[in-house]
Order: sequence, then C-alpha cells, then structure tokens
Amino acid sequence: MQNIPEKKNNLEKPISIFDIDIEILNDFFLEIYSYRSYRLENLWKWLYRVDFLSKKNPVVFVKNNKIVGHMGLIPFWLNAKGKKITAAWYADLFVLPKFRGQGIATKITEDLMNLTDVYLSFGNEQSMAIFEKYGWKKTYDTNLHYFFLKPMDHPKFTKFSKYLKWIYFFINCISKYFLSYFYSLKINKNNTINVNFLNKENIKNFINSNNANNLINTIIDEEYLRWRFIESPDLKYYKIFSDNNNISALVKERKDKKDSWHLDILLTKNLVNNKNSISLLANIILWAKKYNYSYVRLYVSDKALSRKINSNLLSIVRHPRFAYFSKNKQIMKILENENFLWQLADSDFEFIS
Repeated sequence: MQNIPEKKNNLEKPISIFDIDIEILNDFFLEIYSYRSYRLENLWKWLYRVDFLSKKNPVVFVKNNKIVGHMGLIPFWLNAKGKKITAAWYADLFVLPKFRGQGIATKITEDLMNLTDVYLSFGNEQSMAIFEKYGWKKTYDTNLHYFFLKPMDHPKFTKFSKYLKWIYFFINCISKYFLSYFYSLKINKNNTINVNFLNKENIKNFINSNNANNLINTIIDEEYLRWRFIESPDLKYYKIFSDNNNISALVKERKDKKDSWHLDILLTKNLVNNKNSISLLANIILWAKKYNYSYVRLYVSDKALSRKINSNLLSIVRHPRFAYFSKNKQIMKILENENFLWQLADSDFEFIS
C-alpha cells in the first residue's frame, strides 16, 4: 500500500475519506474487503450516501503513514413517533489487526456519533463491545426469514461442499421437490402475479407517506427511493412482484455468490394484515425455483406477521443482533418504547450477506 501524503501523517484522529488520495483508498479497500463479492471501492460513494452529510462520512484513521481504520454511515431520514429526524446505519467498522487495542475504533465511533440524531447497527461482537460503552441498547427481537428450496446452498454449508458434493446434491434435490410442492399449495389460484423490472415510475408504488405515531421507520419518499434503488449500481437486478390485491414486493436477484444464488425481498407494500400475503410470498419462492435460486430472504419486524409467515411457509428464522442509540434523551426514550419497522432495504444486508 502506498504512503499517505505528508500533510495527513500521524493526525491521530479520524479524517474524511475525501482527504485521501483515491488510489491509496482503493488499495485499502481491495486489501481489507477483498472477500466481498461487492467491491466497496466501486460503490462506497453511493452506499454511504456521501452528500447527505456534506461529505463528512465515511472516515478513515491514519497512523504511521497508513490507513489503518475505516467506518462508514448509511444516513437517511427517520420517522420517530411522527417526528422527522436524521439517522444512520453504522457499516464497515474495521481496524488493521496489528493496530487494534489502541482506541482507534473508539475514536472513529466517537467522531461519527456527532453527525446524526440516531445511530443504528446490526453489528458484530467487536463493534457491539465499543457501542455499549456509549450506552447503545441491543436486542435480538428481530426476524430474518429464510425460505429454502436448496438448503445446502446456504453459505453456512457451502464451505464444506467440496467434501460432501454428492450428499449435498441429493439433499438439495429432495428438498427442492418437496418444498416447491408445499409452497405451491399456499398459492391463491385467483391471484394474478405480475413481474416487472424496476423503473422510475413503478418504484413510486413503494412511497411510504404514513409516518405513524407509534412506529420508528425509514421515511421512504421519492428522494430515498431514487438514491437507494434507481441510482444503485445494481438497478438491473431489481424486480417488482405484484398481484391484483394491491400487494407488492421489490426483490433483488442475488447471483453475486457463486454457490448461493438467492432472492432478497427488500421492500414490501401492504404485506401486513392482508390475507393474500402468504400467496404472494409463495409465488416469489416458486419464481425463484423456476430460475434456479436456492432460497429467498425476508426481514419482518411485525411479530404477528412473522409468526403467520413462519407457520404457513415453514421458514427458518434468524434473530440478528440489533442495536440503537441517541445522545438526545427524549429521542432515546422513544427508541426504547416504540416499535421498529425495518426491511432488508435498510442497513447493508444486501451487500455483505
């Protein structure tokens, strides 16, 4: 990796990523995140929505003429019990191993905690150890559903596939046959399903202007949808599934992992309290089977809906760790006492898992 220009040497504090030579930055991203199928050096300006916070995000930490640490925020407008406030998902906290234990991650965290009203994360053990020092609250009251067709293609198992190739193949074939038959029984034959590529017009269907007073959720307006999907480098992989009952889902085809092709249901409309919601989901799963996908993912905040989906479609449900924080005591009280409403389009699920 190249050296940092002399004027940036040994500042011992986080600095804007825009103060770093682009070639040096790209070298860092290539070195640290080389395992990812999505190249951060190609999409960081879009992913971190850099203009939202006037290019104060993301940041890097420079020491001994090297970039040794990094973190980004994914900022957005949040509805907190009817109030519109700024919020951000913490993403990609990393410090080079030989520089850990020197407080670098803590300094990065402190620096970014001055930029928005609320901070959120589906963080790992390392990041949570830092966040909890500042009073972040965590919960496992979350519901990430997996609808499997070929269960042995999940990344948890594929790392052993070269040793158990034929066993995996047999399990997947049997599972695909029986599960697809099971899902077909859940379809309402009177429903007409339409599948369309995403565009500037049909995405407006997902505008959420109902910022309820008893919920905490992303404000999904035209600006958000334009940034999050229309300007996405992966626009061509998005599709909209809809039926004649005004239920719809924005779905992404995930072929970025060779042995784990799957679909991510990123946004839904009218899925809650609709008797045809199970039918729409079953249709999406069977569409996945038709095009040789191994499973489908859906994140559900509503507990009643999550139970309904689990009991009707036999999903496997994970409960990823979720954490939140605000320096404002009034806002923090709202966060602690109201219901969060998230979907897979929130945070960075789509790009790191």
